Amino acid sequence: MWDGGRPSLDLVNTYRDRKGRGWELLREPDDLGAWQVAAGLRPRRPR
Repeated sequence: MWDGGRPSLDLVNTYRDRKGRGWELLREPDDLGAWQVAAGLRPRRPR
């Protein structure tokens, strides 16, 4: 998914195409939670 080597760099890299029009991959609050789980920063939250 991301491979910046550090969670802080991986989070910054969720914003794409900085030199063009740019777009953010984390658009909704739940996107951040999903990113944290995918990055191994927290366990999956039960629903």
